[in-house]
Amino acid sequence: QKSYELIGEGSSPAEEFNFTIVATKTSHTSVTVAEAPVPTITSSVTYAAGDATVGGTATNSVKDIVINFAPNGNLIYNKVGVYEYKLEETIPADASKNLGVEYDKEPVTLKVYVVNEVDGNNEPTGKLKISEISLTKKNKKITGLVEGGTNNNAAFVNKYTANKLNVAKKVYGDAADRDMEFNFKVSFTNESGKAW
Repeated sequence: QKSYELIGEGSSPAEEFNFTIVATKTSHTSVTVAEAPVPTITSSVTYAAGDATVGGTATNSVKDIVINFAPNGNLIYNKVGVYEYKLEETIPADASKNLGVEYDKEPVTLKVYVVNEVDGNNEPTGKLKISEISLTKKNKKITGLVEGGTNNNAAFVNKYTANKLNVAKKVYGDAADRDMEFNFKVSFTNESGKAW
């Protein structure tokens, strides 16, 4: 799943996030990386303006990213083994980025364990099945889900940061002119590496 989290105040812009998946490694099989079948993945998810929420766990902040290992009803694998993939969010060019949106640059590693299916007598049926799927991010195992009121296990987390600035001037004293104009200069410093 993907989470869109609001940091601060304000309303997030409408946004589309895109994803790719590529095979990176195979083991315990004669299938090479170049030959490895690649599952289909939700290529993009869209959010309407204001969908990012504090914590990023509200229904409108969470989108499903579906990985399909049998797009035509048949498992894509024809040999046992461990198949490893890299899932990434596509980071748009600077000119296409929305100000205040933080894109998720950390890839997710997907491992798929394919084994022989056996019957009740522990005899091979001639079919294959997926025995386990694991997801890791930053060398930490994740579920890929937004769960338990937190987005810590989500596959991808995007953040939108916006705040308000209120400027006020108080005038004191018995000779103060409340109608007099005052000029203000406000300067902002951009955090390094962030698009604004």
